Amino acid sequence: MIRQTDKGSAMRRFLVLATLAVALTACGGSSGGGGGGNVAAGPAGDPVGAVNNIINAVEAKAMDKLGPLYCAAKRDELVGSSGAGAPADLLAAMTIDFKDLKVEQKSIDGDKAVVHVAGSMVSTIDQAKGEDAIRKMLAAAAPSGTQVTDAQVDQAMTAMANDQTLPIDSDIEVVKENGGWLVCSSLGT
Repeated sequence: MIRQTDKGSAMRRFLVLATLAVALTACGGSSGGGGGGNVAAGPAGDPVGAVNNIINAVEAKAMDKLGPLYCAAKRDELVGSSGAGAPADLLAAMTIDFKDLKVEQKSIDGDKAVVHVAGSMVSTIDQAKGEDAIRKMLAAAAPSGTQVTDAQVDQAMTAMANDQTLPIDSDIEVVKENGGWLVCSSLGT
């Protein structure tokens, strides 16, 4: 479960969840600039590796590569909640750092495992890139003919402008399918 330390807006939660997805691992650092250079194309050799595959895709901002990393039973649901539909320019404006993460296999029973993840995630947004991305996102969601005002953009940016630190303490379900391990739950499960 991700607990928000301050009572943030729905927009802030959307951005955090859209980019964080299901993934958390022991590796930290800043998210990359896209391209998915080190992103797995399919199942992992072990349950912790399955979780690592998801976080690597998120860090690379390769949301389009998440599908094959999720179990078949929940793939559509998890891809939809992972930010795969988030505007590319919004993702490009964001940085996500994972701090003090610990990823441990909690249990394994045949083709099912639970991986526990604890630590925190810090998300930031570049002001200039973020404003352009938010303006585009608001315009796309607005009724036809409606103008997006600077005040609306400023309000959305204010909700996201400061570093957002979220504690993480979650059990992630992982399953073995076709010889490899895939994530089969979200952080909120």
